[in-house]
Amino acid sequence: MKDMETENQNQNQLKDSVLNRLVSDNICPTSKTWFVSYDILAWTLWLTATLVGALAVSVSLFVLSYHQYAFYELTHDNLYTFLEDVLPIIWFSILVVMVLFSVYYFRHTKRGYRYAPWRILGSSLVLSLVGGLALHTVGVGFSVDRWLGGMVSGYESQEKMEQRLWQDPDSGRLIGEFIGVDTVFPYNAIFVDIDGVEWRINTNDLHKDEVLELESGKAVRVFGQVLSKNPTYLHACGVIPHIYGSDYDKYEIEEYRDAIKAHLSHFYSSDDELSNSICTKIEPIMRFRDQFTD
Repeated sequence: MKDMETENQNQNQLKDSVLNRLVSDNICPTSKTWFVSYDILAWTLWLTATLVGALAVSVSLFVLSYHQYAFYELTHDNLYTFLEDVLPIIWFSILVVMVLFSVYYFRHTKRGYRYAPWRILGSSLVLSLVGGLALHTVGVGFSVDRWLGGMVSGYESQEKMEQRLWQDPDSGRLIGEFIGVDTVFPYNAIFVDIDGVEWRINTNDLHKDEVLELESGKAVRVFGQVLSKNPTYLHACGVIPHIYGSDYDKYEIEEYRDAIKAHLSHFYSSDDELSNSICTKIEPIMRFRDQFTD
């Protein structure tokens, strides 16, 4: 009996001690609604982080696939400087940050503490990768890149990058469209670049397929040697389709790249009449020569 009284007394003391502590620390009870709301918020933030991570993957896949068959020899000294210029580092960084955020927010869900951080990290990364691949397949990466390029002045979309790399008359590179043939010199095409400048393009060294591509009326990239800026006159060494936003598939682009390589090989073949062309002396052709004759 005495033991029971002692136990009750201890329980009362413990209860009083807890109540006094709650009062002294000004601790108020939290409703179940708060915990439910917090859990919903944590799940929402986790889902948002995962979706943004998927968008980052989608845009990264678009950028990488877009440059898969790029003619980097015509715009850069080597593959390293090309990759340094075009790799979507900002999107890789966003992916890493979003995956870390998703791990943090998942750990703060009601049962998130039960899972090891590395498992949450792995599952979040896989979800972002799979989601990004699905979004890329339906063209979301292209759309996001283009939309950001139009809305955010500091964001360099692939369209802006293409213009920066290829609209460079000082380096003999132009983007634009064919508008007619010179009536005085029929081997000269009349070409308007994206800056609105009209050029005379000497097509003597172009392959017939390149001439057809130039005269198709589609936007194209032309590279060669600028012979005069007043009047504007360029000796063309090659024509490449301007594929951004076009309906060319990767197989067509690969075929164009192989065809351009085959055509350029004539400029450094001692048995070909083109070996004496002005094109043999320009830097991009020399880079191709060094790459394919080593």
